Amino acid sequence: MQTVNHQRVKSIFLKAIEIPAEDRAAFVENASNNDRLLAAEVLSLLKYSGGNSLNLATPIPAEATNLINFRQILKKIHFSRFHQWPKAIVIIPAISFFLSLGFWCHQEIRKSVQSIQRENLKTVINADVMAFDTWITERKADVQRWAQNKEIRSLINKLVIQANQDHDLAIKNWQTESHRHLIKILTPFFKDKDIVAFSVLDRSYMVVGSSVKDHLGKGLTPNGAGYMTRIFSGESSFRKPSSITKWLAYHPTPKDLDPAFIWIDSPVSNTQGKIIASLSFAMLASNQFSKFFQVAQFGQSGETYAFNRDGCLLTQSRFNHQIWNSGLVSAKISPIGHLKLKDPGFDLTEGKKKVPLDLSIYPFTKPVHLALSRYQNSSLPAEGVIVEPYRNYRGQEVIGAWRWLDKYEIGVITELGAGEAYGALFYLNLVFAILFIFLFVFIHLTLFSSYAALGLKRKAAKLKQLGKYELLEKIGEGGSGIVYLARHSFLKRPTAVKVLKQNVTTPEILDRFEREVQLASRLTHFNTINIYDYGRTKEGVFFYSMEYLDGINLTELIKVEKRLPPQRAIFIIRQICASLKEAHSQGIVHRDIKPLNIMLCYLGGEFDVVKVLDFGLVKQIECDPQERTHTHLITGTPMYMSPERIQSPNTVDT
Repeated sequence: MQTVNHQRVKSIFLKAIEIPAEDRAAFVENASNNDRLLAAEVLSLLKYSGGNSLNLATPIPAEATNLINFRQILKKIHFSRFHQWPKAIVIIPAISFFLSLGFWCHQEIRKSVQSIQRENLKTVINADVMAFDTWITERKADVQRWAQNKEIRSLINKLVIQANQDHDLAIKNWQTESHRHLIKILTPFFKDKDIVAFSVLDRSYMVVGSSVKDHLGKGLTPNGAGYMTRIFSGESSFRKPSSITKWLAYHPTPKDLDPAFIWIDSPVSNTQGKIIASLSFAMLASNQFSKFFQVAQFGQSGETYAFNRDGCLLTQSRFNHQIWNSGLVSAKISPIGHLKLKDPGFDLTEGKKKVPLDLSIYPFTKPVHLALSRYQNSSLPAEGVIVEPYRNYRGQEVIGAWRWLDKYEIGVITELGAGEAYGALFYLNLVFAILFIFLFVFIHLTLFSSYAALGLKRKAAKLKQLGKYELLEKIGEGGSGIVYLARHSFLKRPTAVKVLKQNVTTPEILDRFEREVQLASRLTHFNTINIYDYGRTKEGVFFYSMEYLDGINLTELIKVEKRLPPQRAIFIIRQICASLKEAHSQGIVHRDIKPLNIMLCYLGGEFDVVKVLDFGLVKQIECDPQERTHTHLITGTPMYMSPERIQSPNTVDT
């Protein structure tokens, strides 16, 4: 309110308060000379005066002001509580509708994500199984080609005849010319095909030829003999990964070095077409066989692996170190053929619990159980996808796809961590939780926020006009102040006005800002932002005005351009230095030079015109008594400070 109007209101109010209440309105109308705004202001004061004399020259106690405000709030709430019910009747169904809509959207999005993951898992396992089947077919063709080679057949026939004449000759075959020649022919083939050994068995299931000397003369185990019957019936075959001791009556030393092998077998016939032996090639399961499944190790937790009808792992695991650390198998041996794919009941990777001593009492993981059920009952499905999280052999929550391959008697599983697969749903759940909380709070705020809204409107109306400046919109905010786009009441030019926040307006800070603005206003260089005016409002709000710049700061430019050409960078830096040179010549240090405080504008028909901003932390080197009393005060942005600024803030210079 202007000073003259304030005095008139005060004078009329003091007179009106002394006359009877019924005569006050007429008195105010006459005293205000038909000035309706003046009369309304006086009547509003009389309305809450309570009929008692009130001396405006004496400040109203805070307790009395709070009491008056509290009574007004109670009256507003009491008067409006019955008017709020229609709002509630409309709001509650609307909120229920939006919650129902949100729940439906959430479920549909979850189903969509599950459908995408289902297709991804099916694609991975199909591609992996197809590649594996192709690889096995090619390896069988290789063995069959060697088994049908005339020279190989002739050499094997000689080895079989020698062994049939005398069992001891089978061991002595190592020294025969036929055996050495056979090794010489086959060995070059090993390296290209990842083969580590070969063996030749006669119809008595005895090894009559091998690249491993210790295998000669050894017979097969009952399990191995049962398997070889299909080879001597004329069928080439693939033996799933297992240790050599499962097939051969042979005990290597030390046993811990007994790795798992896969074998490709093919029958060998003599010149009359009679099957006289089998030729078998051995490959380490940890090599090329496992690599086919390791190709599908997608993401951070994706893994594809194979297992046998006993539920044992047949390929290398992506997480061998976790298997060893958790104690599922000894660190001295490979998990292949030794790790049972059981659900331990908790996450073994957390390291908070020990692995169960006896995993046999625990169930197989869900996909292994379904695959083994198929092995026992051919009428059950041979494949499936599980998109609801379950625990894998490491106890982690995963989703997966499985398939049982009847012709190889092995199963294949592709798994992905549930957290990685449904990571997007975590943020969706978070958003819906926040939305629910927001709606809950909104119901209460809607019913009891009328008075607060009126108060905010009054404050906004007061803030809209700040001295000679009309505030148009907020364009920025910092730790100590808010910057508005404003317009000078008379000049009508756009201006930037910085208002100091009320919560930091201590007398010391106000004096310091006033002193520092005075220092900055002395700068006149074209590359330094111009400060027009500064002052305080009647309410004690400190502000200063400066030129309004339409452009972008250096931080925004770097985000867009990523890296500036040297010529452009030098052009910008020279302008910054020119601004600082003037400041330094007057004994002023900026102390907060950073990309955010460098504005690039289009001025006077020129691009990349630099304006150095925010001289709110300037320091006068020659005389700065306030900072001398604060020897440990550090001002500025730490990321852009020089070491001496941090070690000795009060000695900073140009």
